Amino acid sequence: MKPVHAIIIISVCVLILIGLGLWYYLDRPPTPAALTQKALSGRSLPERQRAVAQLIMVKGVDIRPFLRRLIAESQDPEILGTAINGMTPYRDLESMPLFIDDLNHSAGSVREAAYDAIVKYFGGEKLPEGIDYDWNDPPETREKVIGRLKDVLAEQKKEQEKVALEKQKQDQKK
Repeated sequence: MKPVHAIIIISVCVLILIGLGLWYYLDRPPTPAALTQKALSGRSLPERQRAVAQLIMVKGVDIRPFLRRLIAESQDPEILGTAINGMTPYRDLESMPLFIDDLNHSAGSVREAAYDAIVKYFGGEKLPEGIDYDWNDPPETREKVIGRLKDVLAEQKKEQEKVALEKQKQDQKK
C-alpha cells in the first residue's frame, strides 16, 4: 500500500469519528438546567414556552426543583402558568407556598393555574372545608384566603414532621 492510500484511509477514518462525535454531541437533549435557563432568559416568548414544554417532558430526572425555580423567578404569566401546570401532577408540598403566593398574581391565568394546583394537592374538587376562593375576587379578598391557606399548609407541615419523627423513632427501635 502506498503512503498516499494510508493517509487517505486514516483521513476518512478521522472524519468518520469526528462526524460520529458531532452527531452524538448534537443529538443529546438539553439538560433540565439548560431548559430552565432558556425558559427564564430566552429571546422570545415562543422560545421560552418551548423550553418549559420540553422541561415538563423530561424523563428520568426529578424536574420539580427546576419547575420550582421557574415558578419563583419567572415574570411571564405564560411561563408561570405552564410551569405550574407541569408541577400540578406531583402534588408537591414544597411548591405549595409558591402556588399560594401566585393566587394573588396580577394575571388571572396564573391565579387559575395556581388554584387548580392547590385543589389537586388537597386531592379533590375544592379547597379544604371553609375556604372559598374565586380567582376573580378582588385582591383584598384573595389575601384573606391566602392567609388561611398558609395556616392550613403550616398545620400540614407540622403533621408531616410529626409522622416522620414517629417513623424515625420506630426505625431506631428496630
